[in-house]
Amino acid sequence: MVEKHLAISFQSSKDALEFLEYLKKHISDENLVVTIRGNRLKISINAAKADAESLLQKIKAKMSEWKASRQIEKGFHKVPLGYVLSMASMRISIPLNAFIDALNLKGYKSELKGKYVLTKLETDKLIEELERFSEHYSQAIYLDAYPIVKRIAAILMFVKKIGIEEVLEFLRKKNIIDSDEQGRARLRVNYRDALKILENEVRG
Repeated sequence: MVEKHLAISFQSSKDALEFLEYLKKHISDENLVVTIRGNRLKISINAAKADAESLLQKIKAKMSEWKASRQIEKGFHKVPLGYVLSMASMRISIPLNAFIDALNLKGYKSELKGKYVLTKLETDKLIEELERFSEHYSQAIYLDAYPIVKRIAAILMFVKKIGIEEVLEFLRKKNIIDSDEQGRARLRVNYRDALKILENEVRG
């Protein structure tokens, strides 16, 4: 058995607590003891040499991921997509492009860029909004509608804060959807035009 220690300092106690939460979510090991004092974490590992080294490398990798989630590039927060998805408690997997469209409609300028989300939102707020969109999408998938309509419905609930019962009625009134021969809701306009109509509605 060997004992290894790792001390990490953060800019604030809030950052230290957030990293500890992230670490606990991804690494659970009885050989790992973490103590926190203010803005400092002390991590102690007591295990066989190979296990201790492996665990230490995992912790360092998670630290690198966490630091990456705090990057700012040209005024945008550059957040690794994997970090956001791992930290969010989502009801259901979502179409990420629809989520980005929803953020932009709300005025939170955002885009997907490779494995990152570039956004004006801070990381914690981004995760919160992702969870909220997932909640809406989990309701929209049960609509008797084509998949693209379900995306629009989730976006509408996200930006207008209206209930699932009102969604299809609202979209019909705005001439965004109609029904096919089987009564299934479908778009009357293309997806981008539908978003434009919603944008005009949201921003008056």
